[in-house]
Amino acid sequence: MRCWSEAVRAGFGDAWRRRDYAVIVAVAQRLPERVVQEDADLLMYYDNASMRLEGN
Repeated sequence: MRCWSEAVRAGFGDAWRRRDYAVIVAVAQRLPERVVQEDADLLMYYDNASMRLEGN
C-alpha cells in the first residue's frame, strides 16, 4: 500500500504545481474514501484542489 500511496502523492504534487486541480479531484474521487481521509497529504491536496475548483 505504501508504494502506490507515495506514487499518488507524487502525482498530486505534480498536478498541484501545474495547477491541474481537476485531476487531483478526479483521482481522489476514484480512490476509496478511507484512503484519502487517512492520509494527511492526500486529504490536503484534495481539499485545497476542491476549494480552488469551486472558486472558478
